[in-house]
Amino acid sequence: MQQNRPRKKGFKFSKLYKRWYFLLITAILVAVLTSLLGRLTFFEDMEKRAFDYRFRLHPDSEEKTDSVIIVAIDESSLNHFARNNVYWPWPREYYAVALEYFAASEAKSVIFDIMFFDPDYHSDYHDSKFAETIGSYGKAVLAAMLLPEYTDIPETLTRISVDLDEQIRDRLPSADGIALPLDIFAGSTVFTGTVNITPDSDGIIRRVPLFHNVAGQIVPQLAMSALFTDEVNFSPHQFELRDQTWHFNDKRLPIDDHGYYLINWHGKDGPGGFFTYYPFRSIIQSYIQYSQGVTPVLPPDTFKDKHVIIGATAPGLYDLKTTPVSQVHPGMEIWGTVLNNFLNADFISLPSPLLSFGYLIVISFVLMALFIYNPLRAGNILIIILTLIVFMAPIVLWSSVRLQFEIVSPLTTLIISYMYITTSSYFSEGKSKKEIKKAFSRYLHPEIIEQLINDPELVDLEGKEFEATMIFTDIYNFTNFSEKTDPKKLIALLNRYFETLTGTILDNEGMLDKFMGDGLMAVFGAPLATTDHAYNACKAALIDKNRWRDYAKKREQIDDYSILFHTNTRIGVNTGPVVAGNMGSTRRVDYTVIGDAVNLAARLESINKYYKTDIIISEFTYESIKDRFICRELDSMKVKGKHKSTKIYELLDFADTDKCQYSWIDDYVEALNLYRQGEWDKAVAIFKKLAGEPTNDQVAKIMLDRCLNLKQNRPEDWNGIYIWEVK
Repeated sequence: MQQNRPRKKGFKFSKLYKRWYFLLITAILVAVLTSLLGRLTFFEDMEKRAFDYRFRLHPDSEEKTDSVIIVAIDESSLNHFARNNVYWPWPREYYAVALEYFAASEAKSVIFDIMFFDPDYHSDYHDSKFAETIGSYGKAVLAAMLLPEYTDIPETLTRISVDLDEQIRDRLPSADGIALPLDIFAGSTVFTGTVNITPDSDGIIRRVPLFHNVAGQIVPQLAMSALFTDEVNFSPHQFELRDQTWHFNDKRLPIDDHGYYLINWHGKDGPGGFFTYYPFRSIIQSYIQYSQGVTPVLPPDTFKDKHVIIGATAPGLYDLKTTPVSQVHPGMEIWGTVLNNFLNADFISLPSPLLSFGYLIVISFVLMALFIYNPLRAGNILIIILTLIVFMAPIVLWSSVRLQFEIVSPLTTLIISYMYITTSSYFSEGKSKKEIKKAFSRYLHPEIIEQLINDPELVDLEGKEFEATMIFTDIYNFTNFSEKTDPKKLIALLNRYFETLTGTILDNEGMLDKFMGDGLMAVFGAPLATTDHAYNACKAALIDKNRWRDYAKKREQIDDYSILFHTNTRIGVNTGPVVAGNMGSTRRVDYTVIGDAVNLAARLESINKYYKTDIIISEFTYESIKDRFICRELDSMKVKGKHKSTKIYELLDFADTDKCQYSWIDDYVEALNLYRQGEWDKAVAIFKKLAGEPTNDQVAKIMLDRCLNLKQNRPEDWNGIYIWEVK
């Protein structure tokens, strides 16, 4: 035969997974998992699309910039010069003329998003003229092209390169070759920048490199080179990298780990959008008018202190790119946007990786805590609110301070956290709910069982302290009755009796603890803690007693003797601290309560025999219900094994009952006080009156006999306390 061994108290996930520290550890693991998932192409693309959506929802500015102007080689300009027999590509002299006009207008810089790799096919003069104008103006920025194949590195490359630390150089994007403007042009300016842009994996341009490493030479891109023209005493060897930011004199340019700048896109692109557009032909016309002393179409102050970008928009020449704000974004606007960001310090702020990771931990922890520590319906509502906050917060931060918090990763964190906590709850709580249903299905009202099943944390089967009220019942003279009754009939009568009595207890939020022969024990205030447990216990006791008083007056007409059981029921009620939990052996376990308060309730039930009362409550219960019921103090007693005395009361009726029928209570209280003071003659007179008609108080008869006995046998040290020597 296998011997039963006590169960060891080991790891219990059902309890551990709800601890705050376990939730925190889980939140950290969820954040790690989300970070790893965020590196997958699917999640990266989702995050990029969410990033793009913010630009369309809240563009950086709808107003035109006054820092950068775009001069477009558009269809109208091509047609204008074609009518004068000048066809594309135009002579370089046209660019020299435009550059002279911008110089006269005191433009800050002129950026050519045009390649000047080949000689002018019209005449060498045009190249010479253009080169001369570039040199005299001093702030023309020319375009260079990075090449994937190796090429000879021009000596002029060193003139435009930037000196950076070796550690920084290794992190920059690199190229094997480069195509610079013709030497005649490259030698005339130090401001040259690359125009290569590599879109993200989905074909959208979101960032540009600020520098490229070409054969060990660090070459700036076009907008960065244009930024140098703002410097009075420019030297390309003035850069340093600190805290993911390029520092160049008083300018700070945020970059990522590989030297890329995240572009802060503006409003609508193209003519009529964020940038002011002028056709190239208007520049030539304005120059001619200006030279002739006529007011130009575009006066010189139009370009004063402005950065001018010249590029093509005509069909066939159009340099189109896909960006977060447009699928056909003019290429030169990319450089205009980057330059405008630099000039106005209009950058996108990125949270540190540590802050982003901490954010994932916080939202994971908060979601799981909301689910665990709230009722199911309230918890789910709060989780929906949290999800809306997590979704809206990055959008609000974006629109207000241009801070780019991720959206997809936090939402992924919420989904993973919710799936984990609901799954854990399902398997853990499912077991707890089965245990609760098994433990209480016979002892509690179905509504209370449902509350416990919906929130198993309300009950701890392994032991918990409560302030509760206990009821013990017993039937007068049941032994004599049972000896004269057929056993089957006796069982049937008892079952009907208990059916009614337990129904009253359960309907008043009580728990049936156990049956004990012809009596029972019930608990109010456990396993579901309540504040009205004393009231509910007294209410149940009175309801059961009052329900059968009419029948008690008609005993001769009663055929169902189970009714007599109710009229003969003694009830003891006490309130106090108890310990509740599953108790028993490995073969049988029951949920019950233990403690001195339980023992006293049992003693009060048996004391009814002596006082010939129906319901006795302790002073602890009385203090909780005295304003809601009619009671009378019976006595002060000290039970065996206890050092302190206890006042006991008889529970008579509800407080809203006509009190005239209980006017005699005042006389009893007066007699009781005289009895305690040792003035037994005076007490005897009142008790004798109460014991007779019409009151016929049985307790007064008991106290009358006690007073007469005390008169005959005066105690040496009288304190008014009656000592019970038996249990």
